[in-house]
Amino acid sequence: MEDAILVVDDDEYCRKTVIDMLKDAGHQDVLEASNADAGLKVFKENSEKIALIISDYKMPGMNGDEFLEIAFSLKPSLKRILMSGDTSNFKNLRLSQDIIILAKPFPPDLLLDTVELLSG
Repeated sequence: MEDAILVVDDDEYCRKTVIDMLKDAGHQDVLEASNADAGLKVFKENSEKIALIISDYKMPGMNGDEFLEIAFSLKPSLKRILMSGDTSNFKNLRLSQDIIILAKPFPPDLLLDTVELLSG
């Protein structure tokens, strides 16, 4: 069953906050990783159950858009949210279609509504 969400962010506070928001809203199968390389490992080990990845953009090593593109190439049905505290990061991105971008900080309702929209 595809209903797990993978949250990838090198900032532990931000990652835990997003996870708490999701769990408080009833999403119990939430996985996490502290960078894109770790996220790719978690994704490959759990790809059959992951429906959505929420990733930060700016992380050490591989950035979030590269990570999301690789994950999407492995599972084209994957839903993706890219988030960043610096919206200037998004100016030169060549993102594929269907990636939702959220600027941090965002209210919990925006995240949860976006997740619900993608899950529907």
